[in-house]
Amino acid sequence: MSQADDQHRDSSHAELIDVEINKQRQVIYTLWFIFMSILFGFSVLALVEGRSNWGMVLLASTVVCAVYLLHERHFNKDVPGLTIPNLTLLLLVAVLTITGAVEKTGPLFIYAIVIMGVLTNNFRGAALFGASTIGLLLLLLFVFDDMLLQVEYSQAMKTRLIYSMTVLLWVALIGSYYQDEAQEVTHRLHQRVHRLAYFDSLTGLTNRSSFRRWLQRSLERAQRDGSGLALIYIDLDNFKQVNDRFGHSMGDRVLATFGERLSDCLRPTDNSLHMVSTEDIARLAGDEFIVILQDVSEPRVAELVARRILAMFENGFLVDDLNTSVTCSIGIAFVEAGQESAETLLNNADAAMYKSKQKGKNRYEFFSEKIAAVMQERHRIEAGLQDALASNGFNLVFMPIYEANTLRIVGFETLLRCETPELQGIGPDRFIPVAETTGQIKRIDLWVLENSMAALRTLCAEQGFEGIMCVNISALELQNGEFPAQVDYVLRKYGIRPAQVELELTETSEALYDQASLSTLEELKSLGVGLSLDDFGTGYTAFNQLVKFPVDCLKIDRSFVNSLFQQDNAKGQMVEIIKNLAGLYNLRVVAEGVETRQQLAYLQQIGCNWLQGYLLSQPLSYQDFSDLLREHTPLSHHAEAASGLTRTINAWR
Repeated sequence: MSQADDQHRDSSHAELIDVEINKQRQVIYTLWFIFMSILFGFSVLALVEGRSNWGMVLLASTVVCAVYLLHERHFNKDVPGLTIPNLTLLLLVAVLTITGAVEKTGPLFIYAIVIMGVLTNNFRGAALFGASTIGLLLLLLFVFDDMLLQVEYSQAMKTRLIYSMTVLLWVALIGSYYQDEAQEVTHRLHQRVHRLAYFDSLTGLTNRSSFRRWLQRSLERAQRDGSGLALIYIDLDNFKQVNDRFGHSMGDRVLATFGERLSDCLRPTDNSLHMVSTEDIARLAGDEFIVILQDVSEPRVAELVARRILAMFENGFLVDDLNTSVTCSIGIAFVEAGQESAETLLNNADAAMYKSKQKGKNRYEFFSEKIAAVMQERHRIEAGLQDALASNGFNLVFMPIYEANTLRIVGFETLLRCETPELQGIGPDRFIPVAETTGQIKRIDLWVLENSMAALRTLCAEQGFEGIMCVNISALELQNGEFPAQVDYVLRKYGIRPAQVELELTETSEALYDQASLSTLEELKSLGVGLSLDDFGTGYTAFNQLVKFPVDCLKIDRSFVNSLFQQDNAKGQMVEIIKNLAGLYNLRVVAEGVETRQQLAYLQQIGCNWLQGYLLSQPLSYQDFSDLLREHTPLSHHAEAASGLTRTINAWR
């Protein structure tokens, strides 16, 4: 056990020990004050009765005991030693037995003395004191009775005294034993509570709250000593898949095993690192771990540690004969002489870790000024979103959706915009990811649903609109068990036919691919709403997964449409591949980002169902979209232009 562990343990017991010591000191001094008062009374009585020898002995014992306890009280803050008081009690037992006190009442006081001796000692001390008392009585009453006793006791009285004293001692000792046992249980419970308060119950590593305190102390020490410090933030990649495929018990084994191997990894056999203490390694939450490297003179040392950690995953991560696909992403924040606060350093390492995930995972990244700028923007966006939610600073625009052959408006997609000063010039592609990581996305999604449904109800009532309304929702809602009920409530509230609503999920989100998400999709589908995968082709969907997904539509990402007719047409060819794939599964296809007549003609020719893009219409305000619906006629000149491009398209293909 490290010195730091000893310090943790000692500090955890300090308060409990202080309480016990104060309690025991109070009991001892109170009992001994009573005892010395009685002892002084016996000494005075003996002197009055003319038994000066015994009186002086008792008086001297009273003085010695009083001086000893006063000294202990003023100069010893622990429980006072009881050797001298116990010897004094035995002396008093002897005096009371020999002299008989007043009219042979001495043995009656012996019972009280024995009880006091047991109460002021722990169990072992009480047992020794009790045995000594019984032995002393046996000697005085049965061995040296003729030589020492000044009063005569009958044989029955002697036997009765020894027997009753033995029974009393047994009862007192049993109580003392269980009192000690109760104190031991209290200590163990206190240790367990301390363990839960300072350490993670699954991995045994330091937990988040105690690690923050330790990090702050480490930074203060680094600043005082003028030494460097590095923080390594670790997040396990693909861990969620382990839970989904093999269950949470296996996930717990992965976390515990990684905690053990991480500790072993940071106990190097060379001199490249200072020894890492127990407090320097922590599990922050879920699959997030962190390490402090103290007295680090240069970033190279932290880089060496990061490579060691990554090496643990080179051939997969083996746990209980199961080779999992778990890897890790690492962020490193380095400071010199403790120049950062604990909170800032944690945020920096966290940001660097996210950067490593964005760059492909299973790698490490150092915190940099560029990342700092991203963090600053992120904080600005977070504050802007909070303000927008509080002040109703969001609004919707409406992107028309056209049937490919007739160019008739068959629906629209509602798009979120924010006009608060903090988010000026920042679009949903930048503020939605922030909302998802901060938890604000749930409130935003509900706002979008409510206002989209309200707009659709008005269009239906005023213009008899019967088309589809597409609403983007975060894939994180699939982990929200309340979301299907919320959708159902909003549909009923605005009297919308579920068949007129299609919820769009971004295909690039990993949240789509677990059993819980699929169950939520099935619940949404059972409401009667449509489901579509947005930005299809850019994410993680395997073609055979489409069999499981209860979706109705694939939306081809605009990057593929924009690549049509370019020299490097690899992405452009994906358009036809996705169209054919959708045909196999009887799914509707919507092409986004149509900006040229050439693209329009090609998409019409290969049989895309619906189209969106600036060639046909830009996103419109509600009033402009309502006017467009009222005045809309199919754009036949586009259809004519499309037929004129057939020869060019065939040549390109």
